[in-house]
Amino acid sequence: MAPRVGDGNPMYAVIEFTFSDEDTDSEFIVMRSGKRFIIRLFADNFSESPSLKDRDLFFLRVADEFELEGLTVDDFYDWEPNEDDAEWTRHGLPLPHDLCSSWPCFNPSEIEICSERPSDALSTAPRKVRLPDGTTVFFLKRPMDRHSAKQEIQNYKKIKDAGLEDDLRISRLHGLVRSEDGLVFGLLLTYIDCGNQTLTCAVRPDSPLILRRKWAEQVRSTVERLHEAGVLWGDAKMDNVLVDENDDAWVVDFGGGYTKG
Repeated sequence: MAPRVGDGNPMYAVIEFTFSDEDTDSEFIVMRSGKRFIIRLFADNFSESPSLKDRDLFFLRVADEFELEGLTVDDFYDWEPNEDDAEWTRHGLPLPHDLCSSWPCFNPSEIEICSERPSDALSTAPRKVRLPDGTTVFFLKRPMDRHSAKQEIQNYKKIKDAGLEDDLRISRLHGLVRSEDGLVFGLLLTYIDCGNQTLTCAVRPDSPLILRRKWAEQVRSTVERLHEAGVLWGDAKMDNVLVDENDDAWVVDFGGGYTKG
């Protein structure tokens, strides 16, 4: 696609645009100043600014119909929020100080992204990051709403206060990525060297029975220990069990809810 020039801005080009007719998500791949950026738009992220959300949804209709009301998808590329729009959608989530005060908080500029290829930092969300003291942790992007964020942080506080054994294979909260004005950008959790392998992926038709029994026992004993400490693993499913490089099972994700009964 043709490169574009803004007022005094470097030239950029939208080289790919994808969207789905099943939801309101869309993705741009943009080249600018010799760098490649992936920009993902989710209409729900504009919830604090109805005018931006309406405009985003309108341009998705334009893209679906190729042309609408005299506009084409090229006009979408030129559209961007400006000071005349009602409100900016914030990238961080504002959370109360008393919820965050129990945890170390790090400014985004203090967090180092760990990547074998530095160029990956331009096109993928960070996962493995390093704290100022050299500790390697897992970066989990912020929850979508205050309720789920509060629930998840409170659950990790219960785990912390329970004084569970260090060798218990569960994810733990090490801190928050938080700006000076109180916006939380993500959670810093235990880094588990698993190559993104969940129990769903690890269990295969040819998996040895002894290995299956090992994983079942590890999950059972971990959940039992959590319950003894008064901590509920609300989102219990195979996708929330990670299998590390030593074939050990880890229980993760304490942000899920549960039904009393």
